Amino acid sequence: MVVRTNGERRGPAFLPARLVRGVTSSIVHGLTVFDAAERSRRNALAASVEITTACAERRRVDAFLADYASAGARAPKRPA
Repeated sequence: MVVRTNGERRGPAFLPARLVRGVTSSIVHGLTVFDAAERSRRNALAASVEITTACAERRRVDAFLADYASAGARAPKRPA
């Protein structure tokens, strides 16, 4: 709630408008920084999942080639 007294804008409980603006901008800045950190964390997590998936796929290829070779057949060249 914003109250005007003698033409001066004041915030809740008649706090000076400058203080209200300062606190509000600090909160907005804090939320912006938090949001950026959260996005960064999510991106790092997504990259980690991609790396884990690639490693698991590589292990599956290695296991397939080992089984193929142990069966006495000549294994195809390993993909890069």
